[in-house]
Amino acid sequence: TAAVAASGVEVEVLNNGDGTVTRSYRGSPLRGFALFMSEDFQVSQEMVNGVRLNTWYLPDDVDTSQAVLQVVADAVTVFDEHFGPYPYAELDAVVIPDARFPADMVTGVEYPTLVVVRHGGAGEPEFVTAHEVAHQWWYGIVGNDVLQEPW
Repeated sequence: TAAVAASGVEVEVLNNGDGTVTRSYRGSPLRGFALFMSEDFQVSQEMVNGVRLNTWYLPDDVDTSQAVLQVVADAVTVFDEHFGPYPYAELDAVVIPDARFPADMVTGVEYPTLVVVRHGGAGEPEFVTAHEVAHQWWYGIVGNDVLQEPW
């Protein structure tokens, strides 16, 4: 069975009896939904200010995942103080393997209650990770309808 990192909080897993499972997630208020699945995912967890932080990674990315988890924990601590409390129960960070991007690229993207980061190569991985976490407040909570009024 694949491990799943998804927006919101997993509230139910049903074994369908045919080799498949049905997973249910709940979150509010969320502007969208994203999920990442892998049979090889591993997860590290930490509690910060009452928020469960989950870092999802593949076996070759253990060191990177620990660095990502630390940056996410630090970012949530700082942003809680400056922006207000993180309003969700969980925050997931998915570590993308280095082989998926050019060697000199650091990248990230945000989704509701979930960020995706790549730390390999050059650049400023800590900045990128903290930047994506900041979007949980500035996009996730304070935002606009990006289809109707993108600017």
